[in-house]
Amino acid sequence: MPTPAPSLSDTDYKRLWEQMVLFVDLYKHHFDLFVKGFVVHLAIIGSGAGLAFSDKLDPFTRRWLLILVVALSIVSVVAWIVSLRWAYRFAQQFEDLCDRIGMERLPTFGVKAIIALATTGSLFFAVVGIVLLALGSPQKH
Repeated sequence: MPTPAPSLSDTDYKRLWEQMVLFVDLYKHHFDLFVKGFVVHLAIIGSGAGLAFSDKLDPFTRRWLLILVVALSIVSVVAWIVSLRWAYRFAQQFEDLCDRIGMERLPTFGVKAIIALATTGSLFFAVVGIVLLALGSPQKH
C-alpha cells in the first residue's frame, strides 16, 4: 500500500484503498470477459462465413447464413459500443480514485483498445456481409 495522501485520515485511506483493489479486480474481470467475448464472436462469425462459402449449401441457405452473420455483427457492434462507454466511465472513476488516494494513475488503455478492435472487426464483418448479400449469394465456380 502506498503512503496515504496527506489530506486523508487512515480510515478514509483504507476505505479508498479497498475500493481501489475492487476496481482493479473489476477491471481484470472485464478485460478477461472482453477478450473472451471477442474470441467467441470471431469463432461464430468465422464459422458462419466459412459455411456460407461451402459447396454443400444451396443458395437459399447460403443467403440466410449471411443474413445471420450480418445480424450477429450488427448486434455485436451495438454491444461493443455499450461496452466502450462502460470502459470510458470506468477509466474516469478509476482515475478519480487514484487522484484521491494520491497514487499515480494506472493505464486503462487495454480494455478500450480491445473493445475498439472488436467494434471495428464487427463493423467490417457486417459491411462485408451486406456487400455479399447485395452482390448475390457467394458461390464457388
